[in-house]
Amino acid sequence: MCLSLFSFIHYSESEIHNTQMELERASKYLIHNIQMRALAMQATIESLNGLYQISPKIRFSPDPIDFFIKTIRKSNENNVMWVSKVFDNERLDFEKNLSSIYHRDIKLLDYDGIGQDYTESIYRPIHFPVSYIYPDNGRFEIGIDFLTSPTMAKTLKKTVENNIPTVHVVQKLLRGKNRDLIMLIPVYRNEFNESDSFEKKIENCIGLAAGLFLTQENIEASWSDTSFQNDFKFFLATSTGLIVYQPNTTNFSTLQQLQHLPIFESRLKYETKMQLEELELTVWVFTSPEYENSKKTFLPSIISLASCILLILTVFYLWEQRKKKAIIQKMMKEKSQLINKFLPIEVSMKLENGQDIVAERSNNACVFFLDIAGFTRFSSIHTPEQVIEVLILIFNSMDLLCAKHGIEKIKTIGDAYMATCGIFPKSDDIKENTTKMLVFALDVLRLVPKDLSFHLGLKVRVGVHCGPVISGVISGYAKPHFDVWGDTVNVASRMESTGIPGHIHVSDRVYQLTKEEFEYSEKFENINVKGKGLMKTWYLLGKVDHEFNLKKDFLEVKKYKDYKDGPPSSPYYESFLPDFHNIENTTVHTCGNCTKLLKKYQHDELNTPKPSCIKHRRNSRASLFQNTNIIDMNQSINLENSQNGINLPLSENNNQDINTMFPAIDSLDIQDNHDNHNNKDN
Repeated sequence: MCLSLFSFIHYSESEIHNTQMELERASKYLIHNIQMRALAMQATIESLNGLYQISPKIRFSPDPIDFFIKTIRKSNENNVMWVSKVFDNERLDFEKNLSSIYHRDIKLLDYDGIGQDYTESIYRPIHFPVSYIYPDNGRFEIGIDFLTSPTMAKTLKKTVENNIPTVHVVQKLLRGKNRDLIMLIPVYRNEFNESDSFEKKIENCIGLAAGLFLTQENIEASWSDTSFQNDFKFFLATSTGLIVYQPNTTNFSTLQQLQHLPIFESRLKYETKMQLEELELTVWVFTSPEYENSKKTFLPSIISLASCILLILTVFYLWEQRKKKAIIQKMMKEKSQLINKFLPIEVSMKLENGQDIVAERSNNACVFFLDIAGFTRFSSIHTPEQVIEVLILIFNSMDLLCAKHGIEKIKTIGDAYMATCGIFPKSDDIKENTTKMLVFALDVLRLVPKDLSFHLGLKVRVGVHCGPVISGVISGYAKPHFDVWGDTVNVASRMESTGIPGHIHVSDRVYQLTKEEFEYSEKFENINVKGKGLMKTWYLLGKVDHEFNLKKDFLEVKKYKDYKDGPPSSPYYESFLPDFHNIENTTVHTCGNCTKLLKKYQHDELNTPKPSCIKHRRNSRASLFQNTNIIDMNQSINLENSQNGINLPLSENNNQDINTMFPAIDSLDIQDNHDNHNNKDN
């Protein structure tokens, strides 16, 4: 709205300005025409002066003067006059001479300056009567004495004394409401001498060549040369404000009378000065209401409306662009977040900057491998949805721990999890990276619930090694993939595959770098690693002076399995499985809560649950998982992450109860299958 209002005001003012400029242009043109007519009259009376200088007696012969003036006069709107100088003692002879020339009785006349009445001239030492007028249209009477009016006498004295053309405003209204102008040029008998006294100049002057400038006729004739005669109101006044000319529709004496009239205050006005010889006149020109209305158009309204529409369209366009930009930014943010889920931030930034090949070499890397022992058997007895949910729960917990410790997740392959740190050149030294990775590995084993591992038959097996690696993005034509290569990766994978479930298997290099800060197994093991031969390896038990420690579990494993005779060729699955998974050397028991007979169940000193039938085992398992929910693990990780400034939302699947996730555990329970098989045999 402001823009529309501004446009309307701007173009309205532009129209007013154009009208004002046109008013100014027309007024200047009119003033120029008036001045040209005044100059033409001046040239005519100066020619009359020259005629006298040639033939002094011609002033008393109207016919030759008429012929001369007809020849040289350029305008019919002016009167040319000859004013004679007559002493009072010559008055009677002068009157007699004029009466014989014009064939009527002529006397020297005075006028009062107010009315139209003339009286016989009073006694004066000297008279300046009009002795000739062309054309004689009754505007001036033959015999009128110019010394009648005090202002006229003053003007006459000025022109005689200075020998210059002088313009006089006729004080008496000879006709209508406009005042005419008289121009006087003195005529001398002898050459004019400026140093002479005024008396000598008067004596030397024999008369005046004069011209009567008819203001109304001249101004109307000047207007007729333009097309604005009815569009503008022209006022001409003296410097004192006495109006010389005004339109026929007005009747004022001075400019002050019309200055504050509402009809003229609201009109456009052009004010200037006009010079006629030494006389300065004030010019006021006003526009008429009809002319102003004719110059007003619908352009300001059209432009303001168009501006308003354009503004609305522009705002709508900018709003749409802003909306699209916000959508694009949101998509780019989501894209960046999605890329960052698959690629490290450093790599994704290089790809976004247009770098085609992203590859880095680092000598300070540490590689972590995790595998879920017993997962193959677990997946064979559960539905795909249940298998995926277990993986999501475990791997989500791993992702949260990676974010907590600053570990870079590389990928998951089936039930295996690979992570690294220090794979970029600007990362910390190898000892700090290895220390960080071992703390992360201990946290993984600490926060994965043992009860979940026991009841689902799952445990994690971890391998760690440090050394040089190469990392990069293999884009191909689809599904770009970030990966890490090198001998360090292979050794870390072997550490994981030859380790004990529930424990962290590390290489000797890791041990040498961190043995002062971490606690390891008392004796090393020689493991036959494919492609490397026998390698000295260690088991990480915990961090020095730290509450969490795997030493007790490790000693229990050693108590039941003797692996000193040589390196095992496969993982130690049997070392952590519940005893009811082993069906050899079984004995018959009864349920500890009822009298139901249980067959082929082995119960030894391991911390396995006491013998139970299907019904009581289901109840005990449900109560157990209500206390050892995976939620506790994720909430613990989230609490630690929030303290470290890391905020990663858990999946909605993490809030599910284990009994709800796995309703088929009891129906597919191995012990139940054994009981049913024995019942069939019986």
